[in-house]
Amino acid sequence: MPNLSGACEFESFGHGGCPGFVRLRPAGGVSVRRHPRKGGTVAATATRTLRNFVNGEYVEPASGRYSDVVNPATGEVYAQAPISDEQDVDRAYAAASRAFEEWRDSTPAERQLALLRFADAVESRAEEF
Repeated sequence: MPNLSGACEFESFGHGGCPGFVRLRPAGGVSVRRHPRKGGTVAATATRTLRNFVNGEYVEPASGRYSDVVNPATGEVYAQAPISDEQDVDRAYAAASRAFEEWRDSTPAERQLALLRFADAVESRAEEF
């Protein structure tokens, strides 16, 4: 059970016709869910903070704002996703424009190899997703 002595955000919500879930979101990114009809069972999971991927690196959103990513089956928050604004889109567009200068001159075989390497990298990390 995580330490809940820090600041918490409390939120009640209904799920599947069964109101009464209570979610406690303490500082530190742990989401705790309690369902009073099921004996007050408590489940805890660590939340993951996602970031934008721009120009080959993960970056925080310019606004610093995030939104909950919720599992619709359980109502549990399992991640925080960046809320990207115009500044983030401009940064990504500029990076893509610069990359296109090299990418457009590559041969179909070079592009195929790059995509195959990307697919291999995704498959090697499949358990993380």
